[in-house]
Amino acid sequence: MALTIGVVLCALPLFNTIGAESALVVSIVLSPFAAALGARHLITQRAKSGAIDLQVFLQSGLAGVGLVGIPLALLMANALRVRWCEPLEGLLFFLFGPLMGVPLAAVMGCACACLVRSTKRATALAVLLPLLEIGTTLWLLWFEPGIFAYGHFFGYFPGTLYDLGLAFPPVYATFRVTSALMFVGFVMVSTGVGLHGGAELRRWQKVAYVAAGIGLLVMLVVVDGQGPQIGYRTSRSWLRQNLSLHLEGEHCDVHMPRDVPREEARRLLEDCDFRASQVADHLGITLKSRVTVYFFKSAEEKRQLVGAADIMFAKPWHQEAYLQLMPWPHPVLAHELVHVVAAQIGTGPFRVSARLGGLWPEPAIIEGTAVALAWGTIDELTPHQWAKALVAIGKAPSYQEIFGASFLRQAPNQAYTIAGSVIGYIADRYGAGALRHLYTEGDISKATGRDISQLMSEWRAFINQQSLPPAAWALARARFERPGVFYQICPHRIAELQSLLVDDARSGDVHMVLRTCRSILDIDPRYSAAQAMLVWAHAQRKEWRQAEARIRSLHANPDIPRPIVAKSEEALGDTYFEAGDLKQAKIRYDRALREPLAIENRRLLELKALSTRRPKDEAILLRAYLVGQNGVAPQPAWGMYLAQRISEKRTDGLGPYLAARQLINQQAYEPAVPMLRHALDRGLPTPLLAEEADRLLGLALVATRQFSLATTLFQARLSRLVTSGNQFEARDWLERVAYLAGLGAAGT
Repeated sequence: MALTIGVVLCALPLFNTIGAESALVVSIVLSPFAAALGARHLITQRAKSGAIDLQVFLQSGLAGVGLVGIPLALLMANALRVRWCEPLEGLLFFLFGPLMGVPLAAVMGCACACLVRSTKRATALAVLLPLLEIGTTLWLLWFEPGIFAYGHFFGYFPGTLYDLGLAFPPVYATFRVTSALMFVGFVMVSTGVGLHGGAELRRWQKVAYVAAGIGLLVMLVVVDGQGPQIGYRTSRSWLRQNLSLHLEGEHCDVHMPRDVPREEARRLLEDCDFRASQVADHLGITLKSRVTVYFFKSAEEKRQLVGAADIMFAKPWHQEAYLQLMPWPHPVLAHELVHVVAAQIGTGPFRVSARLGGLWPEPAIIEGTAVALAWGTIDELTPHQWAKALVAIGKAPSYQEIFGASFLRQAPNQAYTIAGSVIGYIADRYGAGALRHLYTEGDISKATGRDISQLMSEWRAFINQQSLPPAAWALARARFERPGVFYQICPHRIAELQSLLVDDARSGDVHMVLRTCRSILDIDPRYSAAQAMLVWAHAQRKEWRQAEARIRSLHANPDIPRPIVAKSEEALGDTYFEAGDLKQAKIRYDRALREPLAIENRRLLELKALSTRRPKDEAILLRAYLVGQNGVAPQPAWGMYLAQRISEKRTDGLGPYLAARQLINQQAYEPAVPMLRHALDRGLPTPLLAEEADRLLGLALVATRQFSLATTLFQARLSRLVTSGNQFEARDWLERVAYLAGLGAAGT
């Protein structure tokens, strides 16, 4: 068994090295096996000598270590074939996982054989207990909010595979202290009811051993009851105790940290009510139950309380969603609410789209429906447009790769986009009834009356009709560059380094940026974002030759997405700008502007390029606002001061616009409204800035509940805008305004 599991793991991506995933599988498979071996070993020794001593337990525990040693050795040898990026952390997961859990299962098997004399019953009980722990854990994962779990036999279950920011949790070591209580408790109880050293124990000695062992096991239960406070378990009551601000709306109950400003909390509640109502309308159903949403202060707080840091998730069967706080309107809330609201038409214990009586979830339909009903834009492109770009660059997964269990093997960006586009097409073409049928039955052919080949031909023809801006193909190459987690090299280590790189850049620590970039490129030399960041780091150190050489290598490499090249040119331009070399900064900005760019990046670059052509005193102010110092953006108060000084130097509306952005970033919408009006009245230096100021004014009007003015503004935008992404955004805002205005009328 141990050899088989080792060979299988060596052949599976993500599991083929020593880490959390392989440690979990080894623990789950070998713990019941070791428990059976422990029971049989004690029964054999008792039959031979008629006595039991601690040596039997020691031998069983060592046998458990030996079992784990086989797959561990194979995985270590496999490091000669595949990259082993985190040897110390991987060994820690094995040390505190199967190297403790499997021997513990073997000792527990010995204890079962002490308590139950029948060989078959003792073996069955020994095998059952690790399985019972797994079953209990699955029940808790289903019943409680968390998606992580610690087990004495199976070790640590970290949650979803998509949460790449996985690191060894220090509480794991604390949890293993309780495993030691279990170990000693088993041994003492077994000693008390069995024989010791070939001689019968006296009655009082037996009672003492049993009482002490039971006492330790009771202590284990008591400590386990404090699991949420310690951090190796969670509960709904513990979650609500930490997220103690509770608001009730028309459809939603929201929980968040008590220090969230009440106005921000009200906007989140109304946002939840609106999105829940909108999803129900798109599905053609009536909301029958309330929705509960938990908002966490940060990704780290969410990791501590429910076990997921980098992902937001829902538990549809409980009508609950779990998200961290983000700027209003929350960009992920609608997606997660689709999962929750669609539970009314879902099947099985998870209330999702599934087959086989609801026992076989269909992840492509589940996530595709969320994308389709929480339809949004990224870089002003809809999922249909992104799907067309994916097809054009040859990275679109096939139907067989998307629908079914293989969905989880794909890169999330690609899988979600294609599934969302296909299901969005079904909803538009065949109606809400077909979408409900699809979600309930999990069968596209039955829902649409078309076989799969016909439907996919229809969808491809529809996708081909989508119009794309010239930059879309290059933007798609950049957005969909990274493969799925199963095909990445050291995904957890890369994710850790990527997070570290962001922190390094924000702090302006150039030395650490260089170090982190080199660590990333040592693992994956094709990681283009790290290559571009090296340009900025060399330039910050005034190593102009190295920076220029890297720029040239990026331009010469056809595998580097052009938006990444543009980013490196911009980084070099920023450094020249900061050094006061306006001529070189302008050259770099102009080069970057010739590359395909997302609208947001182009808007900022245009402003930077214009700044290099202004008088020196004005350029210094613009540089401080737009570039900052050592790549670190100005703090809000300093940003407001710079915006005021810029307003004094210029006759147009750039200064008020920049000040309004600072206010909106701090969710101070009321004072931002007159500033944005002033900026638009005075005019802005580029059409993209004027367009953004108009959009931000609409957002601020909604936030300050000036619904009539907001309606007029978004109606004007809807008639003026031409791209499908911008038109969708305007219609979505109009829906929101109509809903919120209706709430106000109902309240009066």
